[in-house]
Amino acid sequence: MNTHMKAIAMTPKQKGAVSLRDVEMPTPSDEQVLVKVLQAGVCRTDLEIYEGLYGEVPNGSDYLILGHECIGSVEEPGKSQFSKGDVVARIVRRPCTDMCLNCKMGEVDMCSTGNYVETGIKGIHGDMAEYFADSPEYLVKIPSSLGKIGVLMEPVSVAEKAIRQSMAVQERFYWQPEKALVYGAGPIGLLTAMALRIRGIDTYVAAWSKSGNLKSSIVKQIGAHYISVQEGEIKQKFDIIIEASGAVENVANALQLLNPNGVLCLTSITGGNKEIALPLEKINIDFVLGNKALVGIVNANILDYRNGIADMGLFEELWPWLTEKLITRRLKPEQYLEALVKKPEDIKTVVEF
Repeated sequence: MNTHMKAIAMTPKQKGAVSLRDVEMPTPSDEQVLVKVLQAGVCRTDLEIYEGLYGEVPNGSDYLILGHECIGSVEEPGKSQFSKGDVVARIVRRPCTDMCLNCKMGEVDMCSTGNYVETGIKGIHGDMAEYFADSPEYLVKIPSSLGKIGVLMEPVSVAEKAIRQSMAVQERFYWQPEKALVYGAGPIGLLTAMALRIRGIDTYVAAWSKSGNLKSSIVKQIGAHYISVQEGEIKQKFDIIIEASGAVENVANALQLLNPNGVLCLTSITGGNKEIALPLEKINIDFVLGNKALVGIVNANILDYRNGIADMGLFEELWPWLTEKLITRRLKPEQYLEALVKKPEDIKTVVEF
């Protein structure tokens, strides 16, 4: 085996300081699994690291290999339960150095200290490379039937967590949501809409683009409703709203669109310092008298990955080949600069190793 490999690497917090490098191959310990990367997804987080907004190198390294969405093939299983050739996805977050109660209990996505590490983001190399080595506890086996869409496992895990946490919040009383709104028609927004539809919930997806594009077509094919925020104000009310657009205007609107007993779940990071005037007294009264809830979620638990595998299997049964349409660009590692520039028609860009 070669001693070096290709990797898309970045000097964090230096805008545009990215390159395709020859780096040393990882050397797995007996307790680790060596994985050959097949596909690595590009998301908004990668673009923000590319813009120099954040990112942290691993200890002892002067660069960070990007990528936290991937599907790969087990090359060396070590002492794990995996076999050579198994297809796996990689979990993003790892426990904090303080081992807070949540991390100690396996709820690393709910870390209370902020001292966690995340693949390709903070303190650990990512997946935009030919290989990586990792502990088996951070790998999830993907059925071969999902091989072509397995790279979407990380974004679907966020969708699963958003729905799971929203349902958990309202376990304080009998709650059966019938109507949902998803802000955003990116990968997380569309996968969230699909997951809501298989649960029998009447789902609306609100996005910027006018109807007649691939995103609106996918929404219609799953039996949901597409709304362009350019074409008018949303006046309907919803039992559950999941914000996945990253636009603060949508957060402001969503606060005023909940039915009694409704939940608003925020999944996206809104940058900048934009200020919006809101009728806070009315919103406060509505939330209190209506038993409404606002919850934020980040990252995902291994349970959400497992739920995502099950739901993606249902997506394929109900809408064959539709999920694969979310992957709109497939590029080679040498095209890394093109991969890190978002185009209007993009849903998910994938780098194929």
